[in-house]
Amino acid sequence: MFIDSVFPSVEWYSNRIEAQSFGINPNENTPHSVHHYQIATAQGPQTLIIPLVKDTKNQPWAYRKISYQHKWIKEHQNALQTAYGKSPFFEFYDYKIFQVWKNKPENLGELFIQTAQVIHPYLGLGHLILEWAESEIKEKQEKTSPENKKNYPQVFSDVIGFLPHMSIIDLLFNLGPEAPEHWI
Repeated sequence: MFIDSVFPSVEWYSNRIEAQSFGINPNENTPHSVHHYQIATAQGPQTLIIPLVKDTKNQPWAYRKISYQHKWIKEHQNALQTAYGKSPFFEFYDYKIFQVWKNKPENLGELFIQTAQVIHPYLGLGHLILEWAESEIKEKQEKTSPENKKNYPQVFSDVIGFLPHMSIIDLLFNLGPEAPEHWI
């Protein structure tokens, strides 16, 4: 299972925890030429795109350079504020993630590592070593079966129902210090 986002889905994390492995292959090539993640909004899932430098889109995902010509950081901050501003724990974590963005990591690999180092301890994942694994890791599919899916409260779930396959920050902003209990 390749990594397809700086903020992978909750299910991606569940599979990694089950495998007790956070070995990430930086040389994997994802099928996407854009980099995105999904958040839960009142209208349903919203995809946020991190723009890439055109010449690096065909490189392995970790080496794809991030473009800062477009003001994506401000757009993502606004989208997260709109989607999660009323979530119980947004204000406890948002500025930590935004600080990583403001440091402008050069490529997706750096952005993934830096954001993971910020959010993993809050998710109860500080004990799992995050490392580059040079060989292909064979794992389960990202999408878990419906009987294994664990719902959790989301900001707009009373209006639109539970949205699966959202970014890990959805879990963090909605559960905060209770997020580690999601893995139990």
